[in-house]
Amino acid sequence: MTQVKHGLRGRRSSSSTQSTRSSTPASTWSSQRSPPRRRERNWPTDLATQRSENFWDEDGDVVIRAGPTVYRLHKRWLADNFTYFAQKFGPGGNDSWITTVLEEPEVAEGCAVYHTPSEVLAEDFERILHALKNQEQKHGSSAASRTAGTQLLVAAQALGCDTIVTQERERLCTVWNERKPPRPESYRNYRPPESAYPPNDEPHSFEEAREMIRLGRNYGLRKVLKRAYYELVSSSEFESALKDPGAFGFSRAEMKRLSRVQGKLMFAWHRAVRKPPRDSLWRGSHCHPLARSPLPYGCKQQHGAIRRSAWRNMMNETGEAAEGARDPLRYNVFLRMDERRSNQWCSCCVREWEKLLAQRREEWWAEFKVPKQ
Repeated sequence: MTQVKHGLRGRRSSSSTQSTRSSTPASTWSSQRSPPRRRERNWPTDLATQRSENFWDEDGDVVIRAGPTVYRLHKRWLADNFTYFAQKFGPGGNDSWITTVLEEPEVAEGCAVYHTPSEVLAEDFERILHALKNQEQKHGSSAASRTAGTQLLVAAQALGCDTIVTQERERLCTVWNERKPPRPESYRNYRPPESAYPPNDEPHSFEEAREMIRLGRNYGLRKVLKRAYYELVSSSEFESALKDPGAFGFSRAEMKRLSRVQGKLMFAWHRAVRKPPRDSLWRGSHCHPLARSPLPYGCKQQHGAIRRSAWRNMMNETGEAAEGARDPLRYNVFLRMDERRSNQWCSCCVREWEKLLAQRREEWWAEFKVPKQ
């Protein structure tokens, strides 16, 4: 009997020891054990990686890997500029070697290694680093050029870099300006003021417009959608997108609304381009009052009906009316027209007609509405 009690007492003491261990906090339990052996890695000998030429600080205390490229930087600077790394470095972060002590951390050059999110490319991460360093040095340079893709905003958003996110949002809203109509190719005689159009304005491709529409929806950039939708409907690929909207990431209802918007623009264009200058002129001529040379053929037509007929025949026979309907805010009808045709009208008439066209283009742009999703 005594032996049995003794055995029970032994079992109780063993179970009490186990309960004591289980009740011990994980941090205390892990601190009682020796730290895991770190796997040292020499990056230059690893064929799958390469050191960054611009961002490898010998006194840095952390290594960042973005794709095949590694960077040696300072923890404090990264935490101040990137929310993503601040959460990694801080207590209770998501990094495995902090939260789970039993796992071996990845170490290189005596520094812990952290990976950027999968959607962040090495070239985008390096452009962000360049932009931040330039701002600190008061260079004031932009994070991306005019032709840089929209992936930079996606990368800055994933890394939680608010400085670059704000800067890129402003840049994209400037490039894809919704307040002013797209800059026309040119005018033959009329010279509109530079303030009427966005600076350094150029046409965008169908793929750029589609990517900007996706970005505007996902990141709340409503100000870029108007210009992006216009670039979409004025591209040659728009007809293919109408036939198969799903292949291009659009719904049929959305493409139908865009098709109606395109139809309204085309109708307004044909109506404007077929109306001659000084259409109300029916008596006398005000073209080249001081010119000694005879008036061109078109300007000689004083009667309203004959004048309209001569102008429409010029536009229809040259094909300029049909060609410009796809891009009515930019197309220059005189740029590709044969000189024999374009010289049928004097410079005064052409200048007046182009000035009225510029005014109509501003009206068309104001009436251009972004379709609902």
